[in-house]
Amino acid sequence: MWYFTEHKLHGETGHALYLLATVKGRPVSDLVSRLRRAADSQTSNRARSKAIDTAQLATVLYRQGAREEAEHYAHTATDLSTVVRSARLDAALAEMRRAQT
Repeated sequence: MWYFTEHKLHGETGHALYLLATVKGRPVSDLVSRLRRAADSQTSNRARSKAIDTAQLATVLYRQGAREEAEHYAHTATDLSTVVRSARLDAALAEMRRAQT
């Protein structure tokens, strides 16, 4: 379990809360704070995880109407997507783009 760092914990719980909010159709307590901590604390050697966390955070922020902050994270996620390939990341980016409109 050496790989299960504090960053990973925030990312995994943030992702679980993201899925729960999607199923419930409304925000869930701690969702934004967990995703924000995951996105802001990941280092560049974890580009895939950081990109997914960042895209999910941007999606939530767009849906909550926090467009300026969402744009910041969307830009970061898009930049990171140029250096990593992942079906899960592609799905997160597609959801983020839907939330932008």
